[in-house]
Amino acid sequence: MSTEGIIVNTGALVATVILALLLVALWRFRRRRVVAVVLTIPVLLSGVTAAVCFWYGHRPLPSPVYEQLFPGVEYVRQVRANPRALVIHIVTIDLTTPGLEFLVTPGMPGEDLPARTVSEFLDEFDLQLAINGGFFDPWWDRTPWDYYPHPGDPAHPISGVYASRGTIYWQDELTRDVLYISSDHQVSFGVSSGDIFDAITGYQFLLVNGVNIIEAIDLPDTALHPRQPSA
Repeated sequence: MSTEGIIVNTGALVATVILALLLVALWRFRRRRVVAVVLTIPVLLSGVTAAVCFWYGHRPLPSPVYEQLFPGVEYVRQVRANPRALVIHIVTIDLTTPGLEFLVTPGMPGEDLPARTVSEFLDEFDLQLAINGGFFDPWWDRTPWDYYPHPGDPAHPISGVYASRGTIYWQDELTRDVLYISSDHQVSFGVSSGDIFDAITGYQFLLVNGVNIIEAIDLPDTALHPRQPSA
């Protein structure tokens, strides 16, 4: 179990003990209405805390997976404990597979896109596999009930190149970290190998010619997330 899991499980145990003690105190003083009312608030808070800690602490890490999803499409799930608990999802696509097609979110120049979850995108366009990609604006995630966008809300890309089926609907000078896919499934990064057919922009490259370059990049924030250095 990871250190994070031990901490969360310990928190759940402490919250459960506190909840039990408060329930005993409430039972002993059940005839004293003032005390009962005062104790009700911490009892409820402790109950919510215990429930949250249990929900996030009891789930084990998933098991590793290797699966042939479709002809030419393989999926691997790697589970690592070092340097911290990590779950890595890898999709490998054989570009020579007959009948293979790609689709970047369709759009029109100057128009916002309707926000979709990945599963909604998969269902709407009748696809077999969908992968989240690119950055958009506006976006915020302040609380579980205060976030944007919701499905259907307008949003637009924030940098790079975005194209779908030959229609370029967003393009600016920040074009280095772009994935280009030609109409005949030729893939290139950073520079298009021909006419732009499909294109989507990421945040930054992690590897260039097999070399980890992330440590040489001055990232705009230092929060721990998958794009940060692993050491």
